[in-house]
Amino acid sequence: MLIKDVASPINLRKPEDAVQWVEPLNTYDVIIMHQALHELRHKSYALDFHKIVKTQLLKAQSTYLICDHLFAESAMTNNEIYMSKQEHLVRLQQAGFTQIEIPLEIKGLCIFECH
Repeated sequence: MLIKDVASPINLRKPEDAVQWVEPLNTYDVIIMHQALHELRHKSYALDFHKIVKTQLLKAQSTYLICDHLFAESAMTNNEIYMSKQEHLVRLQQAGFTQIEIPLEIKGLCIFECH
């Protein structure tokens, strides 16, 4: 069960509510997020989201893969929702990921592989 009580929605944008979301979950060897990080609707929520993934959802020695649109002149232009490549890297480092690679970048989409 992913959410404790489906009758009362959980606001994942608020860290105190996000804790309710992760409590019933297990830990994982791999977490893949594909074109969904920007759905938090403001890039300021990304750091707390990554911290929850790192500290509560991933097992030690696990992999976190994120593919999302980049804020760039040739890509997405809403800098409140989309982050630049550098902003992604900084948020991931701030969340505690020490090994971050970019295995692929195509037409404004970027994959970040974090350990």
